Amino acid sequence: MNIDKKIFFIFLLALFLRLLVFFPFIYKHPERVFYHIDAYSYDFPAIALIEKGEYVGYCPKIILGWYAGHCVDPTQPEIYRPPIYPLYIAGHYLMFGYRPELVILTQNVLDAFKVILIYYIGRVIGLGNPYLGSILYAISPSGIIFSQALMTETLQGFILLVFILLFFRGLSVLRSAFLGIVAGILSLTHPLWYFFALISPILVLIWTRSVKKFLVTGFFVLLTIAPWMIRNWLIWKQIIFAHFSHIFLCEIYQKMEKGKWFGKDYTLDLMFDKDILNEASERFGWGVKFHTEDDVKDYQMNLTQELQVAKVCRDKIIKNITRYPIEIHVAGFLKSFPPVGIGMLYYIISGDIKPSGSVETAYHVLPLVLRGKISEAIREIKEKRGGLLPLPWFIIYLTAWFLRILSFTLAFLGLIKIKARFSLLLFFIFFYGTFLMTTTYAGQPRRFHTVEPIIFILASSAFSNVKKLKDGTG
Repeated sequence: MNIDKKIFFIFLLALFLRLLVFFPFIYKHPERVFYHIDAYSYDFPAIALIEKGEYVGYCPKIILGWYAGHCVDPTQPEIYRPPIYPLYIAGHYLMFGYRPELVILTQNVLDAFKVILIYYIGRVIGLGNPYLGSILYAISPSGIIFSQALMTETLQGFILLVFILLFFRGLSVLRSAFLGIVAGILSLTHPLWYFFALISPILVLIWTRSVKKFLVTGFFVLLTIAPWMIRNWLIWKQIIFAHFSHIFLCEIYQKMEKGKWFGKDYTLDLMFDKDILNEASERFGWGVKFHTEDDVKDYQMNLTQELQVAKVCRDKIIKNITRYPIEIHVAGFLKSFPPVGIGMLYYIISGDIKPSGSVETAYHVLPLVLRGKISEAIREIKEKRGGLLPLPWFIIYLTAWFLRILSFTLAFLGLIKIKARFSLLLFFIFFYGTFLMTTTYAGQPRRFHTVEPIIFILASSAFSNVKKLKDGTG
């Protein structure tokens, strides 16, 4: 098999840049892989698999950072995280002991391999320059930085690219089966991708117009996720379980009903309205009455109760579907759009997880942006994050923004000028990951990181098509 020397060089470049951050800042300081508190919800189940031989909630150590000391053994042992990434982590711990930095080392290699997948996707769909998207991802600060966190998005993005490459290479019945398996595995990296896996057979039907391939894909999707669905049914009497569904649905309902933004530092201080909890309590027999906001704040729901709250909010949304607040997804997209946070960069190079007394500027800045108070938002960023980064890292931060805006603009222009069906499908996948399944509360830059390669592929597609038009061949 002949290896393309150019793409091999791009792969080495991508790997070098990631290891350039990994060795001085992560290998020597493995605690920095836990920048996101969610990292512990992958790490602890992995430890439980090794120490207990069970996939359960577990608290083997104290959580670092601003959550220090908050780790206690859960009263409800069942864990809600899908198992793929905890299994990935557990495999490393089984071989090398508790060394999360080695998980990140292989994760950096995996992230670098994405440039090869991007290249082959570009070749399959006939891009004039299939290297451009690979180069953009190789040097992307977003890709480099997010691959240093103990989070599922790097693995998730790799599996998503495998899905896209399989889809575009031509779907025989056998490949349709393999595609269904890959889609099922993707859905087990994060609940956000459950529904994508379930609609993937429909995408196959639209693309191939083959009922047989539709059925084969659907069968293998269900076969792959069946053990997880059966487990969820045995525990919660629900086959698709997304832990964040109560937040996701109630945020939408409260925006629909009250016309207010939701969550910390927004116009709604409480995550749940007491009327919603009272209705859930009455409907599902909790035996609790919520009289004040303090009652709501002090009450600790278990996972079963969270699902019940989600059902209450879901039913209310369905009854008032014509008033659905699309703007809540716009806000989620805007919150996901930043390529990387100043706070995250600062933490990686310094170990300070809470600079300037602020946990996350997005919680303060986004409401100002949504209200049109741009100058106040800029001032907030300067006060909370200004001067944190040394000049070289500030240049990296600006480069990340330049690449994000440039690639997004090129991708958008490509969609308008050249309506190839591969572009539309890629855009749908991007739209799903950054818009349909994100809200003001759920939107995070790592959502965009998962699908960032798609934007680079679309950007290179736009570049290739513009070049063809200039040459008179398009």
